[in-house]
Amino acid sequence: MAEYMPTTGYCFIRKILWYPVMVVIQCPHCSLEVELDDGVSGLFDCPHCGEEFEWGEIDEENDGSSTERKHNDGHGERLLETIGNDSQSSNVILIHEHKFSRGGKSLGEIIPLVFGVLFLLFPLGIALFALITYPPIGLCFGIFAIPFVLFGGAMVKGPIDTFFNPQPEEEVVQKYWFDKRKNFVAIIQEVYDVVEDEEYAPKLLKSFYLAKTDEIKVLTEPPSEGAMTPGSSRICIWDPNSREETYIVTNLEWFSWSERKIACEKAKEYSKIMRIQFTGVGDKSEAWNMDVANPDGKFFFVTRGGPGSMY
Repeated sequence: MAEYMPTTGYCFIRKILWYPVMVVIQCPHCSLEVELDDGVSGLFDCPHCGEEFEWGEIDEENDGSSTERKHNDGHGERLLETIGNDSQSSNVILIHEHKFSRGGKSLGEIIPLVFGVLFLLFPLGIALFALITYPPIGLCFGIFAIPFVLFGGAMVKGPIDTFFNPQPEEEVVQKYWFDKRKNFVAIIQEVYDVVEDEEYAPKLLKSFYLAKTDEIKVLTEPPSEGAMTPGSSRICIWDPNSREETYIVTNLEWFSWSERKIACEKAKEYSKIMRIQFTGVGDKSEAWNMDVANPDGKFFFVTRGGPGSMY
């Protein structure tokens, strides 16, 4: 016996079975029949056309309808465990992988080392020469050289540590997972030690629920004059109501300056997957919430946010 019932946007047949009770609905995209357990609700993928559709009542607490971000209730740790066991729900999908190497001796450290040495030796050399030839002027040059020496010292510290005390050479993969039913993002890091040939246990780097007001945004930084920095583009999840130092919830993916159009197309894909608005392109400087980061309006200088950074 079957009972046909009209619904808004869907036509379904309720099968009366002893066990289990199933619901057969028509996919709104391809119109083919899809079987679901009775009483379930949420987002599902059609087994025929692969398109996503919504069925039943969505849990309003987790549907991203709140302007306030829901407090992390341990769902990230649960996802880490289920993903590690390869037993995650079909609603949990991998949306991005960021691979990079770290540790060891890097030739890329030579450039900051050279510039740091120049910042150290050039002003000190002038100050020393002036001090020998005309001490009053040499003293003035010595005072003038102090900020250059501090800046140069900071530049050479990292490269020197890398060469004389290198960190273990590792291959790193940061995986960005999205729970479509919970509107939840989890970033999980996997690390492989190249020298020891050992893979460490996955680690949860960051996890959070999306809020209704969250946005997908592309931030750009043009190349500096003289091409000292190459410039970049990045896709981020943006919280316009943030009470933190930055409006960026997390960076999703990095591109070069010349790949701005590609970044925008990819941002639209993220927007569709996460069902949050893509609000276009902005400058990197817009990321800082100055009411929190610099409430006194003083001189503000930051270097955070390189290609390997999540923030």
